[in-house]
Amino acid sequence: MKTFFVILFILVSIVLVQQAHSETSSKDNLSKKPKEAKDTSKISNKEFEAKISKHFKVEKEWKKIKSTSAFETWIKENDYHIVNGKKIWNKAIFKIDPSKSYDKIKSDKQTVVVYPTFTDSAYSEPGFYTYYREECDEKCLTIKIQNNFLPQANPNAVQVLKLLGYSFVTDIDVDKNPSILSKYNKVIILHNEYVTKKEFNAITSHPNVIYLYPNALYAEVKPDYVKTPSH
Repeated sequence: MKTFFVILFILVSIVLVQQAHSETSSKDNLSKKPKEAKDTSKISNKEFEAKISKHFKVEKEWKKIKSTSAFETWIKENDYHIVNGKKIWNKAIFKIDPSKSYDKIKSDKQTVVVYPTFTDSAYSEPGFYTYYREECDEKCLTIKIQNNFLPQANPNAVQVLKLLGYSFVTDIDVDKNPSILSKYNKVIILHNEYVTKKEFNAITSHPNVIYLYPNALYAEVKPDYVKTPSH
């Protein structure tokens, strides 16, 4: 589906840093029209997809519970908090329910999900919001890029889309090689609140973008793939 959202893009002078990615940026050569349908799973970020599988792995202390989810739901019995008298699990892991069919929603091998690495990093502590709460000076506006699967990075959606076979790339992949999105027929955006200018242009130039969460593409960040964190 084509997207006709009007997106407010606010420039925020923030530098993100990362140790693990020091490659030089690829040329911005984004096609306005995706190529013909084909299996694009081989060009996704396999290393990151492996991290998803590892992070959302059911261990022996996890227990299966009844839920309204379309997937099997597993939790740790003592890992919860109470809100308005109701028990809220801090983390849930989903698995395919063998009694159900997912044919209508599983990946078509021509769609990619862009994981919000920059947003995940921004919400880490200490970080942007430590500064906004006036608990830290401007040094908290320079942070290390990391994938912690924080709530603001939509961990439930991430693991469900992975279970359904969708391919993943990260903000970094798109920033370094914006043309990667043109290889897919559809692009799924999560809570990608913080993006680079090249990433913003690549996403908004694609004809078929699905925005699953509000507040996407809200503010610009500037990554530095060479510098190391000073804290």
